[in-house]
Amino acid sequence: MRVANFAVPGSAELGAIPLPGAGGGDLDLVNMWRGQLGLAAITDDQLKAHTEETTVAGQTVKLFSIVGSGGADANASTNQILVATVRNEGFTWFFKLAGAAESVAANREGLKTFLAAVEFTAPEAAPAAAAVPPPPAAPPFAGGGMAPVAIPSGGQPKPSWQVPPAWKTAPPGQMVHSKWTAAGAEGAVAEIAVSVFPGETGGLAANLNRWRAKVGLGAAAAAELQRLADNLEVGGGKATLADFTGTDPESSAPLRLVGVIVRRDGWSWFYKLTGAPAAVEAQREALLRFAQTAQYSRGQ
Repeated sequence: MRVANFAVPGSAELGAIPLPGAGGGDLDLVNMWRGQLGLAAITDDQLKAHTEETTVAGQTVKLFSIVGSGGADANASTNQILVATVRNEGFTWFFKLAGAAESVAANREGLKTFLAAVEFTAPEAAPAAAAVPPPPAAPPFAGGGMAPVAIPSGGQPKPSWQVPPAWKTAPPGQMVHSKWTAAGAEGAVAEIAVSVFPGETGGLAANLNRWRAKVGLGAAAAAELQRLADNLEVGGGKATLADFTGTDPESSAPLRLVGVIVRRDGWSWFYKLTGAPAAVEAQREALLRFAQTAQYSRGQ
């Protein structure tokens, strides 16, 4: 997933990661990275305090700063992440500087200078016979620390599932494998999304707290969330089921999220059902059956 990786003076690394699509929302991305450092999710109102502007390829973009503090992972308290995102030609580029807090802070201005010199150019034409696929690169750090997550051997699993007939296919968007919508009571619509990532993507507590933040709930203690682990039987083993109800942070409307996390062959599958509480309730059992009957063959 990385097209470039640099060792930075001190104990830090800078990765350049292009992903197709428009990218997720700023708040979702920042809370994902905060989860990597064991930090609680923040609200949209708090986001400005963690954001400044910089320049990439002549374009003004946002630079997000995530600094670790005391948390479940003692190492996370000494780490920092700086991420700049820029959209170009159908891709979202993430320039992520991560590592020891002192090293990241010392190289903040150097990062800005580097980003200002970035250029996007069209690829040069090459003979078809010479086109040899490059080996897969390492994906973004999952723990905010220094070691990248290895792509599991065999490639991403290919799911086999039966989609409930009431679900209508929707464009998946950034970081989403598959997406559907389903009508609920009184015209309410629920959204179903499936995402997949290598590794454990920051751990169970970080992911569940990210879901809690989506429905306006504060972060819960890791020990409390850990009790949800492996509470659901699925094909081939156990999974984690979470059900959170709160309010939409933007509209203050009631909002419910039912999610299932399945770990298989070094990959994490996230099944998420969100919407008005009544619409979610109408599709809850369908989501559980969907996740429980899914099968994953090894990819190539």
